[in-house]
Parts: sequence; C-alpha cells; structure tokens
Amino acid sequence: MKEFLNRTFCVPFNGDIELVKYLTENNPQPIYEFYGTDDLFPSGRWKNPGETAEISAVMDVLKGSGIRFNYLLNSIVFDDYVIHREELKRHLGELRSEGVSSVTCTSPFLIDLIKSFGFEVNTSLMQNIRSATAVAYYEKLGYDRILLCEDELRNTRLIKDMVASTSLSIEAIIDNVCLMECPFRQTHLSSEGIRHPDFSDAMRQYMSAYCRQCKQFWHYNPANFLKTSWVRPNDLEKLWESGVRLFKMGGRGIETTAIIQKFSIYSKGEFDGDIFAYLKPHMNSEEFLGISPINNNDLDEYFRFFMDGKCTKLCHSCGHCDKWAKKLVKMHENHWRNRPITGGLGEILDNDARLTEFGKLGKPNSGLFGIEKK
Repeated sequence: MKEFLNRTFCVPFNGDIELVKYLTENNPQPIYEFYGTDDLFPSGRWKNPGETAEISAVMDVLKGSGIRFNYLLNSIVFDDYVIHREELKRHLGELRSEGVSSVTCTSPFLIDLIKSFGFEVNTSLMQNIRSATAVAYYEKLGYDRILLCEDELRNTRLIKDMVASTSLSIEAIIDNVCLMECPFRQTHLSSEGIRHPDFSDAMRQYMSAYCRQCKQFWHYNPANFLKTSWVRPNDLEKLWESGVRLFKMGGRGIETTAIIQKFSIYSKGEFDGDIFAYLKPHMNSEEFLGISPINNNDLDEYFRFFMDGKCTKLCHSCGHCDKWAKKLVKMHENHWRNRPITGGLGEILDNDARLTEFGKLGKPNSGLFGIEKK
C-alpha cells in the first residue's frame, strides 16, 4: 500500500457482516470508514440485496480498529423523514450510543437535528456539488465533509479551487460508471427514495431498464464509456495531490466478494490488468455491455490529459475521448444495441400489476397510500 492511501477509503456496507469482518481482519489500514444503512429509512439507493446486519453488530466488529461508520440518510425524497420524524430521532440516538460517528444527509433541514446527537454531517453525491460557491453554502449550513459531484471527478483544476476555498475535507467517488451528465439521473434517484413496498419492487425493474437505456448511449458513441465517472487505481495519487482526502467506492448493492476484489485492487494504488477487474462489479462487460477487455496501463496517456487539468468539457471541439475510444473500446453486438434509447420503459409500467394497483391510489379522494380522506 502506498503511504498516502492510509485511512483514505470509504467502503460500502452491503448489509453483510462478513464483509466488515473480513476487511477489518485482513486489510484494515487503508479504510477510513464503512458507509451504509440498516434499511429502516430511505437512502440514495435500493435496499441491501440480502438480509441486513444490525448496525450494532457492525460497530462491535469495528471496535478498537480505528475504522468509523457513516450512516446514510441521503434520499432526495424527503417525505419519509418527515412522516417518521419521531422514529428517526429515536434511531439517531441509538446509532450514536452504538458508536456511529457520522451521517450523510441530503437535506439541510435535518442538519440541526442530526448534529444535536453529536454526529458529523456529510454531504451526499445527490447534492451535485461542483463549485467553490456551492462548497461555501454547505460549509455555512454546517456540513463537515464535501462529496464531489461525480461528473467532476477528473476535473483536477476545479478540485484544487474547491480545496482552496474551504477547510472541509473533500471526498470523491472513484468507480462510478454512470453516463456523464446522464439525462435519467434525477428520475432514477427520486424513484429509489420511494418506500411503498409494492411500488419499490416494481420500480426496481423499471429503473433497471433505465440503466440499460443509459448504457445504450455508449454504443451510439463508445467515447461515452471512457467519459464515465471513474478513475484508475494509478490516478488516486494525482487526486490526492489535488486535495482529495477520501476515496469512496460505490457498490452497496453488490456481492461481498466483488467489493473485496475491487477494494484489494484500488487500495494498492496501481494495477496492471483489465480495467473490468475493478469496474465489473457494477456491470458485466461482455454479456451486458459488449465491451472487450481494456488493459489498465494502456490508458496512461488518456488519463494524463485529465490529471494534468487539460479537460475543458468542450467535447464538441476536443476529440480526446473520441480518439482514444477508437483505439481501445471495442464494442460487440448485443440484443438491445439497435433499440430506441427510451424504448421498453412504458411496457414495464403497463404490464406490472403492482404498479397498476398502486396507480389506483392516486385518485382524487385518496390520501397517502390510498387511505380515504375524511
């Protein structure tokens, strides 16, 4: 492990206590914190894929390790936090007594409540922070940590400006393969905060279709894959030099073995192999996306352009990503490549009986979840 990577990684907790045990016992030094939820309140992603361990059990494992836990209240849908405010207050008290040290919260309206329990409060990816001006707002509101907008991960000039403007730590998510400036993002994020069980289960299928559609932009122009918001393990040192102090890995919804594999690669700070060894947990390169393997070191010159601060995001007049996509990104035909980008979503909604029933709840004389108004 390179020295600068000591206590710098924020690792996703997918609900599996065995993940926490394994990394705490076998490779704890790079880890600053685990982050996640117990699914009692909405967060920025779907519920954990399997049975979720209690946070108290996680804190028992972390005791004495120097590794923290960051609890998530980062849905952009606010209603559940208001409706269940008393339950939220009780749970925050329990979390603090168990040793949880920080909370990621999307809504500034909850900061005073959360801080009254002694938590540090962190911004969320959902807040799209991408300027020194925005950093100043969130610092004034009382936040303790800034998470950089995913679309600005490679913008080292902006990162340096943001770092220079604040005393707060800057965190960056390093392995997000979402489409840059994705047109589906806000709909995707808002749907994942809805808590009605039938609606949420159906929307999981709906949003999975969304993800397939946005990835289709990669096939219309393979450069769109290279532009997605990830960096290589080799590039972490440049981000550190720019002022990023915490490296967040995505993946609360993926398997334990995949998180361990990805962490073991990134935490070394260098890698010689196929990039999908650390990106694949979010996708299947051959079956789903049809992208041939790409050697990590073949991207040295491509990423140097960004790490040296040369990207202006004027893609129409630049050509850097297009040039490298022609060299390195080989797409295979697959079953949805030639489908319209927005095709198939309406069909899922029309054919899902659960959503059809949920739709009946929206009639004018019904209240929340179909309860008749008096």
